[in-house]
Amino acid sequence: MLIVESTDRFVGSHQVLSVGVPGWGPVSARVEGDGIGDVRSELHGTFGWEVLVDVSAHPPGAVLPARASARVGDRTYDTAFDLTVTAPGRTAHLVGHVSPLAFDAVRAHLELALADPEHRFAVRGGEHLRPYLETRPEDREPLRRLVSQGQVELVDEPAGAGWPIRARTPAEAERAVYGRYLELRDAAARDVVIAVGTGVDAPGEWVAGLPRSWNSRYTSPRFVCSLPRDVPAGAVPRAQPRREGIDVRQARRAAADAVADAERFAPHAVALVGVDPPDAALAKARGQLAHWAGEPPDLDLLAGLREAYSLGVLARDGALHALTSVVDTSGPGVPLVVWNPAEHDRPGVVEARLPEALPGVRVVSAAGEHPCVHEGRTVVFHAGVVPASGWKVFHLLPGAAVGWVPGGGAQIANSSLLLTLDPARGGGVSGLVRLVDEVELIAPGGLGNELVLPDGTASGATRADVSVWHSAVGERAVVRGRLGNLRYTQILTLWEGVDRVECVTSLDDFATAGGGAGPGEGAGPGGGAGPGGGAGSGGGALGDAPTVRWEWGPADIPDGEFGHPLLAVCDVAGSGRLPASGTLVGARLTADRGYGPIAPETEVAQPVCSSFWRHRQGAAPLGGLPVTVSLTVSPDRADLVVPADLLVVADREPVAGKVRLAVPPGWTATPDEVPFDLPPQGFLRARVELEQPLGAAPGRYPVRARVAGVEDVALVDVPPWGSGPWGQEPWGAGLWDDGPVAELWFAWPPEPVRVAVGGRVEVPVVVASSLCGPVTAEVRLVSPWGTWDAVEPWALGGVVPARGRAAFVFVVMPPPWAAPGRWWVAAKVVGAGLVRYSPAVAVEIVE
Repeated sequence: MLIVESTDRFVGSHQVLSVGVPGWGPVSARVEGDGIGDVRSELHGTFGWEVLVDVSAHPPGAVLPARASARVGDRTYDTAFDLTVTAPGRTAHLVGHVSPLAFDAVRAHLELALADPEHRFAVRGGEHLRPYLETRPEDREPLRRLVSQGQVELVDEPAGAGWPIRARTPAEAERAVYGRYLELRDAAARDVVIAVGTGVDAPGEWVAGLPRSWNSRYTSPRFVCSLPRDVPAGAVPRAQPRREGIDVRQARRAAADAVADAERFAPHAVALVGVDPPDAALAKARGQLAHWAGEPPDLDLLAGLREAYSLGVLARDGALHALTSVVDTSGPGVPLVVWNPAEHDRPGVVEARLPEALPGVRVVSAAGEHPCVHEGRTVVFHAGVVPASGWKVFHLLPGAAVGWVPGGGAQIANSSLLLTLDPARGGGVSGLVRLVDEVELIAPGGLGNELVLPDGTASGATRADVSVWHSAVGERAVVRGRLGNLRYTQILTLWEGVDRVECVTSLDDFATAGGGAGPGEGAGPGGGAGPGGGAGSGGGALGDAPTVRWEWGPADIPDGEFGHPLLAVCDVAGSGRLPASGTLVGARLTADRGYGPIAPETEVAQPVCSSFWRHRQGAAPLGGLPVTVSLTVSPDRADLVVPADLLVVADREPVAGKVRLAVPPGWTATPDEVPFDLPPQGFLRARVELEQPLGAAPGRYPVRARVAGVEDVALVDVPPWGSGPWGQEPWGAGLWDDGPVAELWFAWPPEPVRVAVGGRVEVPVVVASSLCGPVTAEVRLVSPWGTWDAVEPWALGGVVPARGRAAFVFVVMPPPWAAPGRWWVAAKVVGAGLVRYSPAVAVEIVE
């Protein structure tokens, strides 16, 4: 039986046909047919017997009836087949990504690139590469050289795991890569991207020579070891952005907005009021945003974004409080200063938090009285135009209670937009008309603000209740419905004078709905993808937050307008050194240098862990690390002596000092201190011998290398007596009775919380350790966006004693304006290079 197959392989203008025949031995093959040109001699290649035919007279996709015959020994085989013409000139780009934290893999790729100028790979650079370079500083210069030569690309975004080449021989590797190429290519694209390698493993055995070997036989597809920047824009498969739940997207946006606002106002607070620059806090916050960009959602990501958010909020609010303290707030009533972070004059609605509940309130300014809606400790009013990068003073006076008034129908409007909801389709937005030109922004038959679960269940297929409310400053629609096991509430508001729609969606019974699956992508204005979220991020405990907020608006709104609303500072009396309205641009004052810090300048856990990356905490610690130290215990030990390697690395400035070794009682370190004097990015390696006392109890002992508020901890094992190389006899029976059960663990994890709005509940977390020495620990209470203003603080530091326990007490304290709902919290503890997580528990906020 003779089998002939068309392939994508070419040698010049000749297409390669694979010929399959029974038996062994030389093959003599012929191919004939109308329109088939020159037939080249058969080759025995990676794929067996091949015949080359000239099909250059035909376009790709043409099917040519043909006949083939082959002679093997004294037997002849004959068959008719259809020759499918394919296109030459294709390229398969083999793109290798390696994780910067996979140290062995990075080193293996570097060695291969140094040995083979055709080997290329990408690695995430910047702060992500810092741990590797501080562990192997010798590689800094070779890496810099490879980057300049175009063999290494430092990328910003993390890449997902690639496709590993599993092969025992070079021929198997070629067949595997070609098969992967066939899976990914399409008829139109000339370039195919094959992401090779897992990202954490060394390059495959055959990677280096594979392109050379393949290209020596075939001209198409060419195999090229490429960098991401080398791949043409039209290559397939096209990169798809990571799909995130809306809670993670909202968390990123909230953190980025807080940091951006702080960066706008803090320099003015430094110059005009004399606050200490929050440089360390903002650098750490920016580092967290950069580190977690594109990372998959998990507890570490949420903890990092929470830290960025909290640092940004502290710096922003501290700067605004300081600036407000020099504004002229004189006048009757409670002063309220509205700040505009935008670089242009901006009208808008302000939502202000009041220091205490008032029965009724009026909002006045130099321009007169402003319509408002007042609910408890929140007042919303239109501020008129607030100057660019500036402020405007208002006052709150006693007045009648003005709230929301019920209306009828299923439409709301302001002077810019008319919005229509369809109760029969889950309360989705069936119409959104821009009134200035009467343009409908929802596609015909489309539905905006629709919720879709990952299984395809959509709110538009169910009926919902819709109620409409009116106020002096805008109109609001409230939608209540069910989506599978979920109950949802959507609040859509059109504020007067604002040409966008504010949308808030809350989900109830969330934990029982598909194990944490969140709302899917919804259809936005014009029928395109709109607000929504993907599957739960990492299991039921990390599903989407039950309350999310977003806005719709026309495309001509200035960039960043949505993310940076007008900000209000209430009940701060100003000195009057600045007028009641103005802009910070060009403002001049003699600053009082005694104001002090407005944001943290040091980490809560001291000393700082030099190998911070082992704790999966994201960016480098507050204030950076001018010098890092690492202590690595050697596996080669003799008698009671344990050798260890000490490494000291300078950052961007010269640094000098001494590294001191802190050992457990009875132990010795030789030497016990190591002096250093390093140039920028210089390093020093030293050998240290650690000697344990005879009869030391079995367990793990922390040995610390400390310098300038930074430490690295090596854990030295003392095995049970009789099992080690020294032949000690066991003693101290019952030593482990009633003791901790792991190196670091939660003896008392967080418990479920139920707290009223405005209430306060303490959440104690007890951490235990089995280490035979104290350990510096940091505990974080991780929760989704939407709870960050209620769960404080974001981190606590302390020391867990040797084989002991330490308590860390957090507080859940929803502000009076918080919305009821159900969330979750989980604890994370780090120390001595160890990381542990607690189970997630429910947090319920009630009226």
